[in-house]
Amino acid sequence: MNPRLIYMKLFILNQIKFMLQRIKDVFVLPPHLKWFKDGYANMASQKYQAAIYAFDKSISIHPVYEAYNNRAAAYFYMHDYTKAAQDYAQAIRLEPQELDAYLGLGITNTKLQNYHEALKAYNQLLVFNPYHSVALTNRGYVNLQMDNYVQALKDFDRAIALDSSNAVAYSNRANVYYQLKQSQKAKEDWQKASDMGFKEAQLMLTKYKFG
Repeated sequence: MNPRLIYMKLFILNQIKFMLQRIKDVFVLPPHLKWFKDGYANMASQKYQAAIYAFDKSISIHPVYEAYNNRAAAYFYMHDYTKAAQDYAQAIRLEPQELDAYLGLGITNTKLQNYHEALKAYNQLLVFNPYHSVALTNRGYVNLQMDNYVQALKDFDRAIALDSSNAVAYSNRANVYYQLKQSQKAKEDWQKASDMGFKEAQLMLTKYKFG
């Protein structure tokens, strides 16, 4: 075979190897993203302790909103609500307009029975998006727990107006009506929620002998 041809083939092969390595280098994830990817995969597999470890590593290299927000969720599923609240708060400090962290902080503080802090989180979320049915439902629940029945009723009314399939809002509005001695309205809302498949509403109908 012509030595020149052999040389050209070797040259081309080396160039291909070089380009493949360059492509590989471009697509190799930076360490913090690799740890974040591992954390996300562990979350999907419900391996929350492993997810926390991976997010710890990611945050130690490059502390960003997404890592704190996801680690907060992992802590939440591990029932470590204090650490979850801390991470949601840090996520908000990093990205003040990201709504997921406000929702998570509200839910977590509700679990901790820090109702005033939960209200703050939901209030801020609703400043950014007044049409967030879940936030309205959750804020209504907090107001219900604080015996703020009038405000709770307003929240549930708005949530249902935005999403007529919101069984949780119907069931919680029924709780408000029951506290306000409006038994018929309570029964009607529990029935609607029960018809949507919300088991807690059926339990309430049975408990108060509406069924």
